[in-house]
Amino acid sequence: MLGLGVMMANGIACGAGRVAAGLALSLSADDIISLDGRFYGTLYAPARRERTLSIIVTLRFKFERYFRFAWEEETSHLERSQRDHREILK
Repeated sequence: MLGLGVMMANGIACGAGRVAAGLALSLSADDIISLDGRFYGTLYAPARRERTLSIIVTLRFKFERYFRFAWEEETSHLERSQRDHREILK
């Protein structure tokens, strides 16, 4: 029988994995930016650090134009980002 901590970790990883799978299929920068934020939010939310989550959301908002550039232009950022997401979920 799995312990509660393992079951919670598996649930978090499954949720983040579903978001990462959606990221792999996304074509628009808007979708990618939104799903990337959801990916990390899914990982961070169980810590229940509301202030930290709020800071992360604020920083993501302020850096959105740079994220947009990285994902709209012909850069290797999307491929590298997807690889990073898979590594995190291992």
